[in-house]
Amino acid sequence: MKPSDKIKARGNSATQTKPMDETRRIFIKRATSLSLISLAATAGLISPNLAKAAAFKSPFDATNIDDALSSLSAGVTIENSDKIELKVPKVAENGALVPITVSSSLNNVKSIAVFAEKNPQPLVARFELGEYTNPVVGARIKMAKTSQISVILSAENRLYTTRKLVNVTVGGCG
Repeated sequence: MKPSDKIKARGNSATQTKPMDETRRIFIKRATSLSLISLAATAGLISPNLAKAAAFKSPFDATNIDDALSSLSAGVTIENSDKIELKVPKVAENGALVPITVSSSLNNVKSIAVFAEKNPQPLVARFELGEYTNPVVGARIKMAKTSQISVILSAENRLYTTRKLVNVTVGGCG
């Protein structure tokens, strides 16, 4: 095989070469697969939801607090912590705009999740924090009705929580 019959493929650390025929076959297989999937979707044989990976469930898709917590915590026990400060109003006149602020004195906080337990989708916010980020976040969330606001922090491979009740006079999720 001549050097001109090879093409260079990008590798992580070293340059690799593949024969032209092998690369061409891979391209043809992928193009054919994509064409068949597109044709099946156009004909209505598969729907976009069936084409997605069924195993992946987002915590945001959960419709009750238990499902949201289980998909987020993955079986790790959640401990109450007094090192989490949750600032929420005792009474929210408009459920469409409920201000919250979460801060913590825990070390190495990786993420913060906020739940409104009686919302149609209880997980209302999730923040992924960088390594040297100060664990303070604020947001305005929607609440359907009076319920507990729960916060779960992931720090040092453990989960911590705190919660407060917010009374909503006019719901914001409906």
